[in-house]
Amino acid sequence: MNDQKAPNPVDNQYPEKDWTKSTYSFTSEEKSKLLSLDTITQIGQVAQVMISNLIQNQCLDRVGVANNPEARIVYDIPQGIFFIFTPRKKEEVKKES
Repeated sequence: MNDQKAPNPVDNQYPEKDWTKSTYSFTSEEKSKLLSLDTITQIGQVAQVMISNLIQNQCLDRVGVANNPEARIVYDIPQGIFFIFTPRKKEEVKKES
């Protein structure tokens, strides 16, 4: 029977030749608080994806902008606005120079 655990992905970021690894445990109270915060973080990440999907699938259609994978969308929900940044074509950049 093999009792070795799978390597932790973090171990690749901190190779043993360069780093000394020490492992500690959270107290029950710390772990309980952290689990709640971790759940909130995960919910926030899901909400972020949902916001992005809504903007891409509904708002862009409404303003007549095609969904461009190179475009960057920045939004301010309390202000009720969003900005779309699209990369300029090389010809446009040369004309302005």
